Parts: sequence; C-alpha cells; structure tokens
Amino acid sequence: MKAAIVLSALICFLPHSVLASTWQVEKDGSGDFVEIQHAIDAAAAGDTIRIGPGRFDTFHPFTAPGWTEEVIVGVTKDNLTFIGSGKDVTIVGTSAPYGAPGEDPKCFCSIGSFDARIQDLTIENVEEGIYWWEGNLVVQGCVIRGNSNTYIGMGPVFNSLQVLGCDFELLNQGSLGISTHPPSGNISVHNCHFSGVGTGLISNDTSGVELTSCIFEDLGVGAQFDWGTTGTISDCKFFDNFVLGIQFLNNSIAEINDTYFSRAELGLAIGAGSVVTGTRVVLENSIDTSIILWSQVYVNLTQSHILPSSTGRAIWSTGFPYEHINQDMQGNFWGTDDPDSIAAMIWDSNDDPSLHFTVLFEPFAGGPVPTEKKSFGSVKAMFR
Repeated sequence: MKAAIVLSALICFLPHSVLASTWQVEKDGSGDFVEIQHAIDAAAAGDTIRIGPGRFDTFHPFTAPGWTEEVIVGVTKDNLTFIGSGKDVTIVGTSAPYGAPGEDPKCFCSIGSFDARIQDLTIENVEEGIYWWEGNLVVQGCVIRGNSNTYIGMGPVFNSLQVLGCDFELLNQGSLGISTHPPSGNISVHNCHFSGVGTGLISNDTSGVELTSCIFEDLGVGAQFDWGTTGTISDCKFFDNFVLGIQFLNNSIAEINDTYFSRAELGLAIGAGSVVTGTRVVLENSIDTSIILWSQVYVNLTQSHILPSSTGRAIWSTGFPYEHINQDMQGNFWGTDDPDSIAAMIWDSNDDPSLHFTVLFEPFAGGPVPTEKKSFGSVKAMFR
C-alpha cells in the first residue's frame, strides 16, 4: 500500500514531457487521424503530432481578433511538436498558388503566444506559410516554397525564432522567406538556403537577428535589416542576387564576418543612420557598385576584399550634406597596390566636396588578405 502511494506521488511530479502523447496522422486512415487539425483538437500541451506522407490541404476557419481566415493547421495548444515524414514527402499546402486578392489563407497559424516545433516537411503555395503571433518557434529541416505575389514563408512576431537547415524556394518577385516585426527578438537562421527571385529575409525593428552559414542566391534581395534591427551575419554567401546582397536601413546596426558577396547589382547598401562593422568580408564581381552609402551612416570594414564592380566603382557615397563622417575602410585589399587606383574606385568627398563622407582606405593591403579567422596582427605586415 505504501509503495502504491509513493508511486502515485512520483507520477504527480513527473515532468509533463514524460506524460506527453504522440498522435499519428495518416491520409490512408492507418493512424489516429487523417487531418492534422483533428490531431491538434485531441492533443494536450506538450504532445507530438507525427504526419505521414502526402499532401494536406484541407482548410478550416480560424478566428483571431479582427479577422477570420482559412487555415490548414490552426495551432491552439502550447508546446506542440509537428514532425513530418521528410521534405517533399509530407506537404502542407496546395498544389498551386492559393489566395484570392484581399485574403490571406495560411498553412500554419498561431495567435496565442504558443511555443512549437515544426520539422521535416514542406510548406507551399498558400498565401502565408507560417503566421505566428508571439511565442517561441523552431522550424527545422523544412522546405518553404512560395509561388504567389505576396507569399510570406514565416512571420510576423516572435518571442524567439530558430530556423535550422531549411530550404526557401521563393519563386515570385513578391515572395518573402522570413519577415519579422516588433517586438520580435532572438531570431536565429542557421544553415539555410534561400533561392528564387523573391527576398530572403526582412526584419523590421527586431533585436538579435543572427544569420549563420546561410546561402542567398538568385534572389531580388538577399536580406534587409530595417527600422533599428540589430544582428550579426557570419559565414554566409550572397551571390547572383540581381538587385543587392544585403540592405541596412533606418538606424539598423549589424556586424558582418566571414561573408562572401558576388555578382549582384549592389553588394551592400547602407543608409539612413545605420552602423555596419565587419571583418573578413569579400565583395567581388558586383555589377554597379560593391558598397553604396547614403544619409549619415557609419561603416568600419577591415581585413576584407572590396573589389571594384564592372563599372570600376567599389564605394559610392551619396545622399544629403550632413555632418562630415570618415568611413573606416582601412586594412583592406582593393585588387591593386596602387593608392591612386584605389582612390579612383571610391566616390566620396574627395571627388565631390558636397558629399559628407570620406572613405579612409590607407593603410591598405598590398595583396589578398587571408579571409579565414586570423588576428589583424598576423597579417599587418602586408599593409601599406
């Protein structure tokens, strides 16, 4: 009898995860449910929902304050885990672009500050792939595919967001991979691949954005930090983006390290009070300009390669005549060891006194700077 009482007491104090259930969703009826939403309705907080192969495209009405939309998966419980059977094996979304003008149907939707994990499946074609309002979300090993004019892969407000090992296929110029809005924070995007013709990421007034080991290619715009967004970009590659690699606007602050830019109209665009620092950045093969600066910004890049574009221009300073600012571009390789040639590829106050930027490029590297992690002291002998 005493043993039974002790066992009962222990069960009461077991972590919730030990008591969590796993629900199986199978289109052929062999699981607990044939629709994901029905599994959510039966689940409790902390449960896992495993989803079998096939396309899940049945919509349900989902009501939030101020709107009602069609949603395939309406998340109404906390701490749920959704596990598919693999990329392009489990598909949540329609086979063709879906969403009439003025309507915003969604694949996954949460408005209750819920935490969740979504992994190993494909989300595609519905106007909004993941709509999340507050809470903490992890998305891992997924394909997010958009083919409409206003498709948003995931957004808009997160307490924290981790995106790990995902592929974003943004097949229309209006499609957007990740969009964050205030008061979002703690956004981590790691080992993801963004491709297509849309925009990879736009963060507005978001704190703590981290992009690491990601590839942004063939997009209109790789990424944009706007309205005071802060963050870091490291070990990323931006190439063949036909407008620009990254844009920093409106008092955004960022650090860029060990990152490569190539074959965009503009490599970096920095404006409107933003501050950008970085090391071991490579900008090459730009079409118009490697770096464009305007409107009271500050940039400090070192141990980097800032090579001229096909027009011969590496830095283009423009904007209105504010207080004069020196832009610190010392310790970089410009593709030549001739200071006059370097000066000729920089458009600043030396070329037009009405411009309020002067780019400080001396001392500079007389040859390519090692781009692997290495102290400045180990390469300072290369500098003039």
